[in-house]
Amino acid sequence: MLDAHNRSLAAQLESCDAFGTVETKPVALPGAIDEIRRVDPTVRPYHLPIMTVLDFQTAIDGTAPDWHAYSPPVSDLKFVADLYDVAFGILVFDENIKSFDDLRGRRIGVPARASSVRWFTEVLLRDGWGILDEVTLVDIAPPDLPAAIASGEIDATSWSIMSETPDGFLPLIPPLLSVEGAHWIDADEATLDAINAASPFQTEIVKVSRIAGSSSSSANLLSFKQGLAAWSDTPGEVVESVVDCLEGADLGFGDGPHSLDSSLDWPGLRNGDIHPALVEE
Repeated sequence: MLDAHNRSLAAQLESCDAFGTVETKPVALPGAIDEIRRVDPTVRPYHLPIMTVLDFQTAIDGTAPDWHAYSPPVSDLKFVADLYDVAFGILVFDENIKSFDDLRGRRIGVPARASSVRWFTEVLLRDGWGILDEVTLVDIAPPDLPAAIASGEIDATSWSIMSETPDGFLPLIPPLLSVEGAHWIDADEATLDAINAASPFQTEIVKVSRIAGSSSSSANLLSFKQGLAAWSDTPGEVVESVVDCLEGADLGFGDGPHSLDSSLDWPGLRNGDIHPALVEE
């Protein structure tokens, strides 16, 4: 799902006169940054990573968990644009689980470490809800989820992220929402405040009112935004060309045509972390 969005982004850039071929490579964080570190320094400024709201600032500051570490910190990483929102939360498959308190003693299917989704899962359960020590996290890959749900091996999952599109939020794994009894555990403002107070990143509440291709009810989840970054030595004209190419473009993701006015709307974004080409004097 996210790779399809990124290929759409590449196609838009290729359609603009300033760019030739734009290649994408789906590599999860933090591995994507490690891979860019290894490329020829003369071309590294043109390898632009897509970062999550958990990873961007923590990569710069070196404040991610040891098992998800950016070592050494990526101090020359610079923000370019907010691309699209991703809703993150816990999807449960038992009608008797009505709140996060009911998750105590339950088993939750999660990505294995290292993974930004796994990190967010632990943050939500530990800092947001205070129940991490009272649940069992089960490392599982998406293809194994249906059998694990049917057998009762897991009661919930955090693999259920959804990306924002003009037609509503698009689930990573649509069949999960069709499981009998499937529903979300809402994240409220108290949860958000607790996470933001305890974390080296900031996030927001995402109000999901429409899910593409589904009649599932609305939910209040957490923002797992995806943004485009560059490097301090990425030429300003390249960054400006990227932003100009995206302005007004209908990329098939996000809540509509891309807008420069909202492209710097990123939780906790510091002025010094924005690429200099985009900072007004």
